[in-house]
Formats: sequence, C-alpha cells, structure tokens
Amino acid sequence: THGKKFAVISKSSTIPIELYGSQYAVMCPAAHGWQKWLIDLTSRVKEYGFDAVYHDQVSTGRPILCYSKTHGHAAADPHCWVDGYNKIYTVLKNKYPALCHDSEENAEVYLKAMDGFVVWRWTFANQVPLFQSIYSGRVQFTGRCFNHQKPGDKNSFFAKAAMQFINGEQLGWFM
Repeated sequence: THGKKFAVISKSSTIPIELYGSQYAVMCPAAHGWQKWLIDLTSRVKEYGFDAVYHDQVSTGRPILCYSKTHGHAAADPHCWVDGYNKIYTVLKNKYPALCHDSEENAEVYLKAMDGFVVWRWTFANQVPLFQSIYSGRVQFTGRCFNHQKPGDKNSFFAKAAMQFINGEQLGWFM
C-alpha cells in the first residue's frame, strides 16, 4: 500500500502486476518518491558494509508506459523509464563511486548505470557472444544458469562453464 502511489498507472488507470510466486506492482522509475526509496535502500545496504548491490530486473524488464499525473513526467513518456533509472544511478554513482551495481540480463542503455549483468539465461544453443565481445571491457558478466528448478544434464555443466570462460564471464552461479 505504501508503494502504490509510485506504481505505474496504465492507460486504463490500473496498476500492472507481475507474478513471481506472489503478485508485485510494477513501479515507475520516474516517480520521485520511488527514486528516493531506491536511493535510500541502496544507501542502507552500502552502510551495512556491502561492496555491491543487485538491482533485480532493471536491465531485463521492459519499459511500461505510465500515465500517472503525479510522478513528474508526461503521460506515456517513452523516455521516462530509462531517464528515471539514470537519475537514480547518477545519484548513487556520485554518492558511492566504489559501490558496484549489478542487474539481471543485459541492456545497452544501462551500461553507464551497471557494473555487472547477471546473464543467467545465456544458455541457448548456437548463441553468438556479440554483446560480451563488445562490452566485456566495460561490464562484468556475473552469472549463468547451470540448473534452475532441478538438476540439469551433468555434461551441460562443463559446456556452460567453458562458454563462460571463453566469453569473458565470471565463472559460476551453480545451483
């Protein structure tokens, strides 16, 4: 209920919901209150002594148009999603220049915000490592799904570890 005022408001005035075992409202990164909440939360984590923070789904979640009249952006502004996150991470990078930020999957538009991408789904056959080839000097690739819900094929473990090694990814995220 506290975050409801920072949630994305759809054209039909409803709040988009995502399901991950439970229901979660999609938050608008351009909402000033949500920006403050994320900056304050990240600051608390840093003050606990951590060197890095994982920001789930920032670089994997698709932008959703927001029609809120209270978030400080124009209705359905296609730029407010990335601009909102850029404001958050500019503040955090200036406040804590040595704090590392990691997010799920990858998105070129968030390269200046993130230091790492948990690319856990890069496990498809015949995948071309183009993104890693271009950006491996700028960002660390920090994970690959070896087994998710249940143990996988034992031989796939070696293939995935070899792909991580060859593609310049951090080895690991073994279940």
